Amino acid sequence: MANGAFSPEMEEKIGIKAMRVELAFRLPGTLSESACFIADTKTSTVKYVFSVSEFLAGMAAVAKDKDRLSELLKAGIDINDAADHVDRMLYEGIMAMNKKAYGKAEVSRATVQGELKPLFDYAAEVKEAKQAWPELKKKLELDKNDNDKDGK
Repeated sequence: MANGAFSPEMEEKIGIKAMRVELAFRLPGTLSESACFIADTKTSTVKYVFSVSEFLAGMAAVAKDKDRLSELLKAGIDINDAADHVDRMLYEGIMAMNKKAYGKAEVSRATVQGELKPLFDYAAEVKEAKQAWPELKKKLELDKNDNDKDGK
């Protein structure tokens, strides 16, 4: 099994090797510190990027680690409580992935400082959308099917 999660044939068939996940967060204020993220202090943006194949391999390794399972049982994990077991596996899998990707087996975190106002002005956006709606409705010829009343 490739990486212990899927056979090489299955990885190829479903395209796991090429899959990756990128989560980006633009934060209010000024980014002052981060761990286990790709950080851009100029835009106060952090990204968490990982390969699905590596994530699944890490999870498989955690699941197959008999010594770790023994530790968990001795620590009081109830193997009949699937949620507890899955939570611990996910946590440990993510820590292993963070160590491989970012060099640290720790929780991803970011600290910001300064003015922490929302980056999106909901009221202003709604007002602008309501003003633009009649023209958009006309352009898209939605007047013919007048099920909604002026964007309400």
